[in-house]
Amino acid sequence: SPLYTSDVINKLKGYVRVAMPWDDGETAYFQKVTGIPPHVVLLAGQEELKRLVKEILPSMEDAMDNRTMSGVLSERRMKSIVESSSAELLQRMK
Repeated sequence: SPLYTSDVINKLKGYVRVAMPWDDGETAYFQKVTGIPPHVVLLAGQEELKRLVKEILPSMEDAMDNRTMSGVLSERRMKSIVESSSAELLQRMK
């Protein structure tokens, strides 16, 4: 189209940058053009968040398993007691 082939538009390419309001840092509104569309950068950020959530989930599950309800016994502690008791009983039976 004439818009994309216009000499005026082509001259402005060196001065135009798409900036997001949440950009921070020294060059928030004055970064060099990378050629990467903003929606691709945002998608990469979302993928990074997904990866971080997947990394955090096991530790969150661990913390939930270790919680107690109105006492000192957690699910993990009860499981440990039952398993050690079972092991002791098996040893005595041999």
